[in-house]
Amino acid sequence: ANREWIVGGENGYLVPIDSPERLAQRIIDALTDESLRKKVASINIELVREKGSYRRNMEKIEALYYRLLQK
Repeated sequence: ANREWIVGGENGYLVPIDSPERLAQRIIDALTDESLRKKVASINIELVREKGSYRRNMEKIEALYYRLLQK
């Protein structure tokens, strides 16, 4: 699911599981770059509002279900 939510370099970073050095560098980047943190936070707040709402997702599933029943 991480790849569905994270676009590398835009709203976060994906690092290989076998690369602790790259993970450490990305953590350092996040801790030392305030503008990066603000940008990522802003994007991700909107992303969660858009995709993370249980109610909204269930409304979409229900609408799809009813459309399929009408065919």
